[in-house]
Amino acid sequence: MNQNLKIVFWNVRSLNCPARRIAVLSMIASVSPSVVCLQESKLAVVSPAVVAETCGTAFQDFFVLPADGTHGGIILAWRHWPLPRHRPRHGARARGALVAD
Repeated sequence: MNQNLKIVFWNVRSLNCPARRIAVLSMIASVSPSVVCLQESKLAVVSPAVVAETCGTAFQDFFVLPADGTHGGIILAWRHWPLPRHRPRHGARARGALVAD
């Protein structure tokens, strides 16, 4: 496993506003993490374009748990490089992925 693995967890409290997505993108670019987990996105639909706009174009692989009305929403994204992982787990209110070497 990469010794420099960085993971960002952040309760973003809504990504509906483009200015908020720009602020999140700026922080992610400054930290340069391998994995990003954004909670409370409040987005019912998350496209690859929204992930790129929020996390950067290096984050092409992602899982999403859509928001339920005005509650929740999770985006789990990782850089497009050989990051070993197991099949994701899907629940009614959770998404998970195991990263292992």
